[in-house]
Amino acid sequence: MTPFVLRLKLLTGWIGRARPFRLVVRLITAATASGLAVAGIGWQPASLAICTGALTWFALTAARDLGSGRRD
Repeated sequence: MTPFVLRLKLLTGWIGRARPFRLVVRLITAATASGLAVAGIGWQPASLAICTGALTWFALTAARDLGSGRRD
């Protein structure tokens, strides 16, 4: 198997043993904040900063909602 397929299997395993609903809520929240910023003021530096902040927030907080990777 390719490394991409192995990482994809690992990621789906983490999500399966974790809290997928909370992960999806976080993803929707970050996408909504980014979409509202772009829709509100267009593609300005401020909207890009909000998009970057939302994606950073998602990346840092999503780790809690993923499984530990250990199989018990």
